[in-house]
Amino acid sequence: NLLDGMEEDAVMYLVNTAVFDADWKWIYEPYQVSDSFFTNGEGVQENVPFMYSTEGTYIEDENITGFIKPYKEGYRFVALLPKEGISPEEYLETIDGEHFLDLLSGAKTEAIVKTSVPKFEAVYEAELNRILPSMGIEDAFDWKTADFRGLGTYVNKNIYINRIIHKTFISVGELGTEAVAATVEEAVAEAAEEMEEIEIYEVYLKRPFLYAIVENETNIPVFIGVVNEIG
Repeated sequence: NLLDGMEEDAVMYLVNTAVFDADWKWIYEPYQVSDSFFTNGEGVQENVPFMYSTEGTYIEDENITGFIKPYKEGYRFVALLPKEGISPEEYLETIDGEHFLDLLSGAKTEAIVKTSVPKFEAVYEAELNRILPSMGIEDAFDWKTADFRGLGTYVNKNIYINRIIHKTFISVGELGTEAVAATVEEAVAEAAEEMEEIEIYEVYLKRPFLYAIVENETNIPVFIGVVNEIG
């Protein structure tokens, strides 16, 4: 329904869609799912299903703790929980892309991280008409300065961009974004003569948090979002 309410003088619509569809490397089994309370950004508690697991990569800086959960192929889910008194939006104001990459490269691997993730769906829609000009894309939105003659012309009129509508949807559940298969992997443990003491971390996403879907080889996020409420 993005194209509902077309303008009468519109001469072209360009529609671009990107779909990310992946399963977790290790799915959540039914016994790993139970209800608990999520305290939303307004301070109100919501009773929602949480998915519990133990992960192997821990993230931390002075303002957040977090963990990484791998998808089956090519990507990872990164969860960042701001410390008490810091909202996700406030934390975002303090970091840039370089800091985000440093967080991932400096993550503690072979860790034991007890985690919980609420099952959630998020929908976001915005018009980018103000955002893009603030980033320097100005001429394309001005009917006097826009030059799209490479795309086409209109008699006695100049073609320019009137609106850019952006809409996203994400769903995170037991099997990933959408389940098509499940796998079972077997792990065995052998006792070493001297075991190093391993610190156990806990990151339970029971208040507003940030998340990102990150490509494994480059550590580049293909999707970043904030969860302030579940219901």
